[in-house]
Amino acid sequence: MKQIDLIITTNGRKEYIVPTIDSWKNFIDININNKIIIDDSGNKEYRDWLTSTFPDFQILPLGEKNMGFSFLMKTWLVDLSIESKYLLLLEDDFLLLEELDIETILNILDNKHLIELSLKRQAWSAEEINAGGMIERIFNGTNFIQKDGWFEHRQFFTTNPSFINVERLKKYSKPIYKNSELMSEGEFGLRLFANNPEVYAAFLGNIFDKPKVEHIGYVRTGVYE
Repeated sequence: MKQIDLIITTNGRKEYIVPTIDSWKNFIDININNKIIIDDSGNKEYRDWLTSTFPDFQILPLGEKNMGFSFLMKTWLVDLSIESKYLLLLEDDFLLLEELDIETILNILDNKHLIELSLKRQAWSAEEINAGGMIERIFNGTNFIQKDGWFEHRQFFTTNPSFINVERLKKYSKPIYKNSELMSEGEFGLRLFANNPEVYAAFLGNIFDKPKVEHIGYVRTGVYE
């Protein structure tokens, strides 16, 4: 039985979402239950294109352009019914670079202190490139803890490709959003870890592994996404 729902966020970039979904196609076909695209482009032409190009996906428009992380969280945490136990959260500009073992992923996520299991991307910003990688930029020897097949941390919450235990994230996130307050992804992560010292996020594999996904996007809303 398929145990994972998929949400892909997009905002009008045909040139990215097509190769992204193509790179994930085998994984999606084998493992995914419900497939959802959340479109915050605010563009009806793009929404119609999504509907015709990806007929097996449910297309959910947010209604306004670049509403971003806060509206994504509110949409699927509060208003959207996720039927499966797990969620794969993707942005529209991340290529999958290697095959993934679904049993390994779900077994790791069943550790009760983990809220998400992410896939490492390549160095993107100038700081990351100079440091040799996204993890290397902030690694201090103790802030990432290597386990058997994953490494965990309390540094940030990410919407880069991640597998999420839906019930667990709803449990810890709803108090943060109790007043429907808008906040950035970074602020959400700070509050999540500050309020819940037992909670960790994780990455699949080993700390200094090569990237498992490739970020192909560029600038979305004035910052690197």
